[in-house]
Formats: sequence, C-alpha cells, structure tokens
Amino acid sequence: MVMRNESGAVPTRAGALWLTSECRQLIEAIRIGLGVELIATQLQRSRSAVQARCHMLLPERLAAEFKKSEAVDLLGIELDDHPDYDWEQRLRDHAAAAGKRYWSEAMDAVLFDAWQQGRPWGEIVAATGATELEVARRCKRRGWAADLAEVADRIGFDPHGEVAAQLDPAKVWVLIIDGLHSPKQHVSVHRTRGSADITRERLIDEYIAAGGTDDQLTVTLVAGSPAGETPPRPSVVRSPIRVGPAVAAFCEPSSSSAHSHGPNSPDSHCQVGLQLRSESSCRSEASGDAARAICGCGWLGPWQPTLRQAESDVATHHREQGHSVGTPFPSE
Repeated sequence: MVMRNESGAVPTRAGALWLTSECRQLIEAIRIGLGVELIATQLQRSRSAVQARCHMLLPERLAAEFKKSEAVDLLGIELDDHPDYDWEQRLRDHAAAAGKRYWSEAMDAVLFDAWQQGRPWGEIVAATGATELEVARRCKRRGWAADLAEVADRIGFDPHGEVAAQLDPAKVWVLIIDGLHSPKQHVSVHRTRGSADITRERLIDEYIAAGGTDDQLTVTLVAGSPAGETPPRPSVVRSPIRVGPAVAAFCEPSSSSAHSHGPNSPDSHCQVGLQLRSESSCRSEASGDAARAICGCGWLGPWQPTLRQAESDVATHHREQGHSVGTPFPSE
C-alpha cells in the first residue's frame, strides 16, 4: 500500500532508509514542539512513518506498552523529562537485535563522500570499519545503485570476497590437501576464496603441530561450479606460491562482463597478471614475498607475501586502468 500525505501526494522519501542524521532532525523537531504533520512535511515522510520511527526511538518499556499513534507525544514527554535521553542507543539496540551493523552519522558521511569521489572499496572498508558486503548493501540501500553489480562498477570489489560470491553465486572454491595424517586427503567446498584460505591454514597448522612437515603436503585450490566443473588448463595454472607445500590455484578465465572489477573498458594490448617469485629466490633473499602484479604496460606492483594480496593488486590495476586480466607471467 502506497502511503500519502494529507494532500494526497506520495512523500518524496516514502520507503527510503532512515538515516541517523534524519532521526536527529526528528528529535530536534519534537523538542521544539512541532506537530506530526509538520514534521512529516519537513522530512518528506508520511504521518505513519514518523509515528513508527518515534515508536522505535521510545524507551523499551514505553514501546512495549503504547501504540505507534501515541509515540510522538510520548517521545516529546520523554525528551522533556530526560533532556539527555540517549535515543541513538535505541537505534544501536535495534540494529544489534536484527544482526545488522549500526551506521552512525560519521560513517554515513564517510560513505557518501567516498561514493561521490569513487574511492575504492578497500579504502571505504578501512574508513568505516564495515565489511565489504555491508558497504555494498548500504550503498544500494541509500539508493545510489540499483543492485550490487552497479556498486561494484563504481567502487570495485574483492575478487575473493563476499560481494564476488553474491555476484556469482554459482561459483565455489574446492580445497584439496594431499598428505595429511588422517584422512590422507582433505576435500572441502567453500563459498569464498577467503574461507578456503582460512581452512587451509588451520589444517596445515594442525598437521605441523602433530609432528608433520609442510613440505610433504600438496595443496590444490580449484574455482568451479557446484556441479564440480573446473576451469580449463594450462593457461590458468599457477606455480607453487611459497616454500613448503605446493599450492596450485586454478582460477577461472577473466569475464568480459562490465562489472567484473570496475568500469573501465579493457585494453586488448595490455594484460595484467601475476609474477611468482621462485623458491630459490625466496631462499636466497630470506624473503616471505610470494608474488606481485605486473602489466604489459610496464607497471609493476609491489611484492606481496601472499598470492591473494597480489591478486588484489591485479584486480585494482584492471579496474583503474582497464587493462585486461591475462595469464600469469614467468617467475622471476
């Protein structure tokens, strides 16, 4: 049912997300004694929406006892009797009860500024403290994008994270470890690359703690469909990425879809991929660096201690420069 105001028009912000800053405006309007109709007009909300929000902001004991239609007056009395009433805590409580992150005014301001400037997802996550998926969903709820694909087009995404899993729900990661004590082979299916990496590290740590040596293990990570289909070889085979257990990561060929990693058009003359550091180089330099991103345009990324970090550099360069993702470069 579409809610209308007294004139019969649909309020501009009908059904829109209530921001904390908007709740603050509501509280200030009630403090100075404005009526519900005037508040609804100022906030471009329906009368019932204002009443429902006031009911949410009431102390729990009052919200449980009184109806929404009485909430505006009751909240006014509460604010008069207790000028320091922490209405924002009620928002935190509701978010926690729903299993959601509470977005403060400061967080929303940072998100808005980052979206306007087109800052990458990694910077937004670091600045807000929210997860990548929470950031993407918040951008969608704010009405800046129709879906997660549009969000990814603007700010990019972690190719191994939750947004990638949402955009490609059919893809799974299959982790296979040969050489463990019992069972001799471990096989598990994961929704994201990150989940598979956590399981791999845990199993190897447990194996070593039980007296094993990691150079006896072979680790394989395969990206495929739930039906078990895997990407073609050999163009996507990667060499061992660290001294110790051999790790072969098979990744799907790059997609031509516009939202794979960003909005730029691919340049067929330049390909960005991974360069793996050889085991002999790692030993001679006593370095933990495993791989780096490298592009045919001459750009070199920094050496990274993990393949996943280097892959993130590849994705960032692809998104920012539009250079297509290619096969791995020869080891150094």
